Amino acid sequence: MSADRANLAAARLAELEPTAHVQEGPAEYRVDVEAPGLEAHDFEVQLTGRLLHVTGRDLRTPGSGSTFEFVFRLPDLVAGDGLSASFEDGRLVIRAPVQAGQAQRIEIATATPSG
Repeated sequence: MSADRANLAAARLAELEPTAHVQEGPAEYRVDVEAPGLEAHDFEVQLTGRLLHVTGRDLRTPGSGSTFEFVFRLPDLVAGDGLSASFEDGRLVIRAPVQAGQAQRIEIATATPSG
């Protein structure tokens, strides 16, 4: 296979494979799933404990029915009960607010060598 054909094949595969990006900010935890060509009804979002599951099915090619899944472990400061999801122009956006409270730095004690 020529380099041009291999690059074209890789580009087509990238168009079909959804990608996910996580952003952790002071006010919210955000997951963006980019899936050009898919619609909101192609996705399912579930929270089980601290695990956020995003699954989907790509039915653009008849008979293919390829599926995908992303699993994210929500940080402890994220309020799982405040999750929201929206979909627009091939992008699923999931937001979870960060609970009030700041991370607290803990000093680490060291043993003093006996001498």
